[in-house]
Amino acid sequence: MKRYCKCGNVCTNIRCRSCANRERKGKYHVSDIGKRNISNSLKGLKRLIPFTEEHKRKIGLGNCKEKNGMWKGNDVRYIGVHSWIKRHKPKSELCDNCNKVKPYDLANISGKYKRDVNDFKWLCRSCHMKEDGRINNLKQFQIIKIQKEGKENYN
Repeated sequence: MKRYCKCGNVCTNIRCRSCANRERKGKYHVSDIGKRNISNSLKGLKRLIPFTEEHKRKIGLGNCKEKNGMWKGNDVRYIGVHSWIKRHKPKSELCDNCNKVKPYDLANISGKYKRDVNDFKWLCRSCHMKEDGRINNLKQFQIIKIQKEGKENYN
């Protein structure tokens, strides 16, 4: 059985959305007197004043380090240490090892991920992989190394 709305459209509900919206519009109308009363009631309220730069600085200092509820101290993990070091160690213009290429990686020196700026250095990708020993694991570099040594077979 087909149902027809007041507007004549076939619909699944009692009335279509456009008719329902039309009926609802008149119920929430605010009269001119109501608008004037709302306006007068808001006149005495203070408007929200944006924070001054000094106030913003004080709010920021109130939530830093141990005062912050999310602070983990020395129990922080790998990503947390790296993000903290990136904020506190200035990035050098060139790699700390080769002084040729722009650095992209923060390399840990000691292997212990502690919150110490001096335990990290900025390295280019190549120097970082050489220092970690990962470059020897790449097959393309093994092939080049074997060809330089004069061996024909590699596996």
